[in-house]
Amino acid sequence: MDRNRRKSGLKKLTDKQILVVEDHPFVGEILTELLTLFDHPSHVDSGKEALKQIKQKRPNIILLDIGLPDMNGLEVARRLRQTESTKSIRILAMSGSPIDKRNCLQAGCDDFILKPFSISTLLARLSKLAV
Repeated sequence: MDRNRRKSGLKKLTDKQILVVEDHPFVGEILTELLTLFDHPSHVDSGKEALKQIKQKRPNIILLDIGLPDMNGLEVARRLRQTESTKSIRILAMSGSPIDKRNCLQAGCDDFILKPFSISTLLARLSKLAV
């Protein structure tokens, strides 16, 4: 992708509310810090906290870890897709196992990214989801 197309794609992320749902503190902190380039992202470390946060402040995009301690990320996605007010939120699922991709898409996630991933790949995937 050339530099101009990449820049225009990244502009789509500006002013988007992004919720990072990641239980590993260091990874969550890095992702949140990276996304501050575009807006003020939120970070939670559990599925229950994610659902609570989404009710209070509906994000445009959710970066959702599948392996959460209290509630599987797939369950979070299913619950969001079953509720009228949250079913259109874009979800980028992330996991360290390629086997999870099909399950994520079946649960209603819009896209899937395999951990570990590069910053450029992450930003490209998020840009595609920003509408």
